[in-house]
Amino acid sequence: DQASMLIAELGLASQSLRAYFSGRRQFFRSQDRQNRLKKLVKPEDTEHDLDLKMMTVVTRAEQPDLFSILMKLFAEQCNQDDQQLTLTTAQTAWDDTGRFGLAEPFWKLVARTFGYTETEPSLNDLLIRLLVTDFAKTVQGAVPLSLQHFVLTSISLSQTASVFANHWRSNINHFKAYNELSGAVANQLKLDGLLGDLDEQALLEAATFEALERRIIVCLLNRMKDGHEFGDAIKTVIAHRLDCYWTKEHLVSGSINYRVLYGALWAAADLFALRNRYQAGLSYPDAATMYAAYTTELFHFDQFYRQFHEKADQIDLAGTDILKGLREDVENCYSNWFIDQLAVSWGGALENGLLQNWRIPGLPNQQDCFQTTIEPALKAYPTGRVYLIISDAFRYEVAAELVDELNTKSRFDAGLSSYLGVLPSYTALGMSALLPHQNIDYKDNGDIEVDGMPAGSLEQRGKILSAVSGVAVKADDLLAMSKDKGREFVKSHRVVYIYHNQIDAVGDSASTESGTFAAARTAINELSAVASYIINNLNGSILFMTADHGFLYQETSLGQQDKSGLDAKPSGTVKAKKRYLLGTALGENPKVWQGDTATTAGTGRSLEFWVPKGANRFHFAGGADRKSVV
Repeated sequence: DQASMLIAELGLASQSLRAYFSGRRQFFRSQDRQNRLKKLVKPEDTEHDLDLKMMTVVTRAEQPDLFSILMKLFAEQCNQDDQQLTLTTAQTAWDDTGRFGLAEPFWKLVARTFGYTETEPSLNDLLIRLLVTDFAKTVQGAVPLSLQHFVLTSISLSQTASVFANHWRSNINHFKAYNELSGAVANQLKLDGLLGDLDEQALLEAATFEALERRIIVCLLNRMKDGHEFGDAIKTVIAHRLDCYWTKEHLVSGSINYRVLYGALWAAADLFALRNRYQAGLSYPDAATMYAAYTTELFHFDQFYRQFHEKADQIDLAGTDILKGLREDVENCYSNWFIDQLAVSWGGALENGLLQNWRIPGLPNQQDCFQTTIEPALKAYPTGRVYLIISDAFRYEVAAELVDELNTKSRFDAGLSSYLGVLPSYTALGMSALLPHQNIDYKDNGDIEVDGMPAGSLEQRGKILSAVSGVAVKADDLLAMSKDKGREFVKSHRVVYIYHNQIDAVGDSASTESGTFAAARTAINELSAVASYIINNLNGSILFMTADHGFLYQETSLGQQDKSGLDAKPSGTVKAKKRYLLGTALGENPKVWQGDTATTAGTGRSLEFWVPKGANRFHFAGGADRKSVV
């Protein structure tokens, strides 16, 4: 008979299954189903085994186990056509499960596995109970009262719900369905309104619903309000959550990237903790002490502020203002405290004679770059080649992050040191100061000449470098060269100056200045790529990176109090920008610092300059308002 033929065809050992097959005739009307089942069957299989494997065939599950079958059945509850989630719509696989007589064995298997024994079971109800039970198993404290009746009560089996939920959301083929359905369940249960009594410690191990991640973040934001709590306590929670489900790198959960969001909180916590260490304010006896303080620790104020806004900007693009309050606290800490404190302290150093003797013991000046850095390297390696990358507006704290990245991710041995920059600090003077030279001079119109030659363009700088067997090239042009072309390009040169412009190109324009911090991240990535190209493609081993100047950027727009209050430029002005003006016979003004470039930049023919006191800007000059060279 047909049952005996099926037993033989499937290779089963027991003829006692004949009655069983008679009750499953509907399933075997398809040769395709029969062929797929044959691949799973083993000779010793029982009725229970065969039911499970038929469910596997019907649902097209990856493996003949209940977890795989459930993931397939639940995935069919997602209505992908109109992006509307429905937990009650009958789907093909579930219909076929009933049509082939497999619904009853399915629910028996569910009962044996999870302890789910409802008189009128449904996939919708099962899904809710599995997820709420997983939540109950991982939360510290009582589950909200209105959810307690959903928790599976079998002590010996309910833990399996958490095992299944974790398996489901960890499955690369099914995690998206988990995200959608867990979100739909959370909405159905109105979960956001039920979590008010649970804090971040209670939810520390919970990962069932995305709403739990939002609740943890709200709790952390409340603790950080006004900078009252910060540092290790906050970062311990963040570090733990960064290893949890909703922060996985591959995860696309709605519109919020929780990994980035936690990164913003981490940076803010670091900023507040650093601020707390300086409750007495910033006060130093001299410029050398303050300079050392900045290059060892104070630069982190700039770094944490940038890192916070870099990540907070990404979160804002997702259409949420969850960080609005924290943004205000960060701005108050950085712009209204640190920048003011730094300006006053550095102003004290200027008042005490630094402008008249622009030197700090043990620290080279920027205009001595070639003499103190490049020449010694050339002498130490007489057959070697020295590379210098100059990144426009690449400030110290960004360089510090790049050094950490190079030492962590690459095989490089990178270190960090600094020059005392020229003053005024702007591109034309900074770039000229880094070139090999005997003299730097100003022309009547404020243009700069290096050893009697103009130095404003790449070609002009290349001509100056040719005197020391050097060449100038843009970073983009170098990276575009193949290995062979690159080697041929540098072959006849001992000094290679590579010019990179990412931060200044973005930050020095009012229309794009809001992208300054994103540009800093791009600069780190690009400079890392240039370093790798030089080391790996050009066999370079002596590589320096520096900047012509740095930058100051504050998120909030400048108010009237941030402007110098000068109504007009003095009559001898040759060049005027937000942060400086150059000229002759400028006179005196109590609102500015005054100096001459012979002292602060080593120029032969010098110009006088004014720079506004503190962190102010001149308001009669064009250019970006919030970002400026300093």
